[in-house]
Amino acid sequence: MKTSFCTQPPAGDRAGFTKTELIMIIAVVALLAAFHLYAANGQKNQSKIVQCGCNLRQLSLSMLLYGGDNTEKLPVQTIIGNWLWDLDWNVGNTLNKYGTPQENMYCPGTAPRFSAVNNEELYEYYATGNFHVIGYAPTLPNSPTLALSNVNATLTPQPLKPAVTSPYTIPPEPASQRVLVADATITHPGITNFAYIPGAYRVPHISPHLDGFIPAGGNVAMLDGHVQWRNFSQMQLRTTSGAQTWFYW
Repeated sequence: MKTSFCTQPPAGDRAGFTKTELIMIIAVVALLAAFHLYAANGQKNQSKIVQCGCNLRQLSLSMLLYGGDNTEKLPVQTIIGNWLWDLDWNVGNTLNKYGTPQENMYCPGTAPRFSAVNNEELYEYYATGNFHVIGYAPTLPNSPTLALSNVNATLTPQPLKPAVTSPYTIPPEPASQRVLVADATITHPGITNFAYIPGAYRVPHISPHLDGFIPAGGNVAMLDGHVQWRNFSQMQLRTTSGAQTWFYW
């Protein structure tokens, strides 16, 4: 007599799932759902990282084009804000003309807390006529609170002083290793929560590309025009130690 694996057992022999089996099934379903959610979030985060890299590429290209038209000198900020991302009003408008629209000056990694409406408010209305609050950290001359050793004045890296009064200079790095503009990885001094940075704006700021309360890393655009990802473990403090807000890359 042949036995078929599709043959149903007699009705009296059927048994339902035990409580233990149901618990195991529910646990497996929950685990699969968690894996699916993790994969979806990973793809979404990766998309934001790629878009952020494109934004930085465009912003750095505008700075490089400006330098090409101005004897290799990069824009100089004359109206100084309070945080590193406060970009002189005229410099921001100039970079718009060189090909970077306002919407490309913000990292998508700060969404959903910061929407396009929030970014427009910060760019156009927060300090109208003085500076634009952007979502990236530039290294232009007179960028507020930027440590002197990170400033780029020209398209060609220059010897730098670690401090204005220092008698010593630092040899220039290759353009491929000099950060021109970076993701705004920020926190307040002495605080390790990068997800909640209060300021004068009505919404608390947030670092992009977070892994919990700590950044996974951030994109940086170099003086030679290329963009790369940098893990947070490789980042260093780039603003002065006395700054109200610390920026890393």
